[in-house]
Amino acid sequence: MTMKLKAGDFWLSKHFSFYECTKSRDHPELVKANREYFSHQPYLGRLIVGSEYMLEGIREIVDAPVIVNNGGRFPELNAAVGGVSTSQHLFSRMNGGAYDITVPGQKIEVVAFKIFNYGLSFYQMRVYVKSNFIHIGMPRGYRDMQISFPESEAPGWAK
Repeated sequence: MTMKLKAGDFWLSKHFSFYECTKSRDHPELVKANREYFSHQPYLGRLIVGSEYMLEGIREIVDAPVIVNNGGRFPELNAAVGGVSTSQHLFSRMNGGAYDITVPGQKIEVVAFKIFNYGLSFYQMRVYVKSNFIHIGMPRGYRDMQISFPESEAPGWAK
């Protein structure tokens, strides 16, 4: 770990911190309450599992740093950003959790192909080509591997 953490922050996994996975650019007034919510079980444990499996797995696959745009959201923050009540960002299910990520210097559709081609299990992967990010959720064990391209036509490998 070469990055110095802010006071109160801690590592969830080798490359991803608690603050990174619980931030909100759009609603900074709710960040403190969001972090308080996620500092307790079962949510903290679910963030750790998601970070270790999903985020570290993607980082290894793309062989580059992964930026978390959005991770865990407590219900009030989820509502403020327009999230649905069943959002995986709530980490409300034992096998739930989702992240919105980007990889600097790599086309997001190429990142999606690498994730899919490598065989990392996920529940949903929504690839936002124009907005340059991927929404990816932890696998649930049923109906996994859903892929969509909401802002563009899906390439042949994703159909």
